[in-house]
Amino acid sequence: MVVMYSGNLGLSHDVDAVLFAIRELKEDPRFQFRFVGGGQRQKDLQALCNQEGLANAVFLPYCTRSKLAKSLSEADIGLVTQRAASAGSVVPSKVYGLMAAGRPILYVGPKAATPNWIVERFRCGWQVECGDGPALVELLQELHTREDLILSAGSRAREAFLQHYDQPQGVERICSLIGAIGTQSQVDARDKVA
Repeated sequence: MVVMYSGNLGLSHDVDAVLFAIRELKEDPRFQFRFVGGGQRQKDLQALCNQEGLANAVFLPYCTRSKLAKSLSEADIGLVTQRAASAGSVVPSKVYGLMAAGRPILYVGPKAATPNWIVERFRCGWQVECGDGPALVELLQELHTREDLILSAGSRAREAFLQHYDQPQGVERICSLIGAIGTQSQVDARDKVA
């Protein structure tokens, strides 16, 4: 099972539970943690994994945009993390890339943040609180025995992306917010005045 973090692993991201899981599952060949990207927290995590000889964590550089879909498709589960202190000020954009790729989201972060709202609303993944490594390990072990849960959550993620977050929906939402489009009756009324 490939649990992949793709993108910048920076100061707003929690890695404590993930590091606990990497250490706890280091002898279990069923699990691989793959980090594709960069960032200060990734550098720190990679140094710790190298120092401790944790071979179940693989670190790769950023991939090009043209190769991103292929890279994300190599994941069984997409990992998203967020520190509690950044909730409300940061929304990890990798949530949407994972949904577009049809991958379920494993969100390690506070319940009161957007990724958890998306996971709960669309039933497209799972949430673990920051620092709760034992819960993360238990969840991963359960998911490994229930591939059907992973596949169905990934399918729901893709469907939710297409219905709510794809480019046409995003453009329409932005235009609506800035008043560039309105309801059909508003458009008809503007045409009569013009």
